[in-house]
Amino acid sequence: MPQMAGVVQDLALRGMAETPVFITVDPKRDTVASLGLALQVYGPIFVGLTGNDAALQVVHRAWQFPVFAGCGRQVFDCDPTHTFR
Repeated sequence: MPQMAGVVQDLALRGMAETPVFITVDPKRDTVASLGLALQVYGPIFVGLTGNDAALQVVHRAWQFPVFAGCGRQVFDCDPTHTFR
């Protein structure tokens, strides 16, 4: 995420406004509140998307966003594998 924030800043300096969209791969952990707190660190331009599993599957398929979650029971015991687009 810090790298993406840097890219967005660099593009803005070149006159190209981009809006990064963070799509959760773990909706049980990534609530509206937790995403809001996490993304505000990077600035107001970041958009977070969460929801129920069925809704997110539609988004993941539509955006061709493969997800392979590997999370344990603890909040910080999580290593989701996914891609950037």
